Amino acid sequence: MWKLAKIHKYITPGDLIAHRTGSNIPRVVYAIAVLWPLIFHLGIQFVALSATASALTGIPYHAFLVVYIVIATIAVFIGGLRGVAYCDVFNGVFFISLMGILIGFLVARWGALAPSISNAFQLPIFQRTMPLQYYLTVLFLLAMPWPALIPHIWIRIYAVERRDTITSSILAYGIIWSTFYGIIPFILTMALAAYWPIPPKVTVAEEYVAKFFSELIGPALATLFFLGLLGAGISTADSILQTCTAMFHRDILETIVKPVAKWPENKREFLARCMTIVIILLAAIAAYAPALPIVRIAIVMIWPLYSIAGIPVILMLFWKRVNKYAFTLGVLAGAISQFLFQFVIWPDWPNNPWYLWEGSLATIIAVLVTVIVSLITPPPPKQVLESFYRE
Repeated sequence: MWKLAKIHKYITPGDLIAHRTGSNIPRVVYAIAVLWPLIFHLGIQFVALSATASALTGIPYHAFLVVYIVIATIAVFIGGLRGVAYCDVFNGVFFISLMGILIGFLVARWGALAPSISNAFQLPIFQRTMPLQYYLTVLFLLAMPWPALIPHIWIRIYAVERRDTITSSILAYGIIWSTFYGIIPFILTMALAAYWPIPPKVTVAEEYVAKFFSELIGPALATLFFLGLLGAGISTADSILQTCTAMFHRDILETIVKPVAKWPENKREFLARCMTIVIILLAAIAAYAPALPIVRIAIVMIWPLYSIAGIPVILMLFWKRVNKYAFTLGVLAGAISQFLFQFVIWPDWPNNPWYLWEGSLATIIAVLVTVIVSLITPPPPKQVLESFYRE
């Protein structure tokens, strides 16, 4: 993806898809499939940020919600992708440092990560409740192909200038996300379970960690340290907002409304920046009213749709037989199947009777349809492949 982006000057994931298939139809299908949940993914980032800050300070949740929305809008409207990148680096360093300091506080207070580690491990939260196949399907269908599935990471890959940087970046993603999802939650859960055998009542789950450290080291110091956590969250929100704006402008508006693509560059750039406001307002719907059906459906389908739309892209990159019909029908078949599995056929989680990851069946269907249609329809035109691969 990085090499092709450097050769062809891609901006969005849709640029690569349209070039490889020789058609704008797969670009639009991918954008629609991903943008809807991605915008509400942005909204729930603001929910977590605002709830954490509110728990630390006592200031109302909605006040912080407005503050974070304004910050994200300014960062993307003025700073663009470069501004988001600088924000990522600063907040990433701050966040990792924060985790080290917090673990140090736990050990200094208790002499261990929890006052009674053996008792903590006996609590139900530490007992494995899902069979092995659930974890394996998550690993192979979501976790391992992660950088090629998540649009806002995909666009960051495009932006890297040097080959050695992209290699180190992907390695860093693996290390940081393994730490973020595997080690830090484990440590914090153990501490929380030992500290609160019966958890206090909170509005949203994000408040637990904030309340815990507020009681542990005092609200003022906890607020200072949690700037790192909040910073990491806001950098993710900035990145998602940047991606949504670029995809909405380039993959949908410029593709469907042809005259827009012919506007002068400064006029199109201004329109793209103005779309930041539109995306923010849509994301705010999820933050203010997460129970709305359109928001609820998008949120539960976020991760399955990333795999459904992303794994056919990986197949398309390495198998030249995939054409525009195969990719389009594969993504549509997977998305429709996921909706039916989650809301009609097996509405109870994990949305299948075999306890696979909830996106597994639809992702497999998307891949199978992509392969079958590729084999029964003509291959892509030779000139399209030669242009894409530069043969």
